[in-house]
Amino acid sequence: MADQTRITEVVELAAAHGLAIAAASVRFNEAGLDYEVVFALNQSGQNWVLRIPRRADVSAKIGDEAVILALLNPVSH
Repeated sequence: MADQTRITEVVELAAAHGLAIAAASVRFNEAGLDYEVVFALNQSGQNWVLRIPRRADVSAKIGDEAVILALLNPVSH
């Protein structure tokens, strides 16, 4: 279980990117090597999956992933 300090850090990081998540809903999945995965609910109760890079070199791949997600977005709705 994550400590309250780490939960607060994730809530603040999400807020810095314009996403208000409920601290009580934050759940961590430590299985990923490249990303820390966090499941949470926003203030409206919508589910979110947050991926936080574990290393600086992982961030270099974000642009490619953004392109893929943009292509998939119309299909997923």
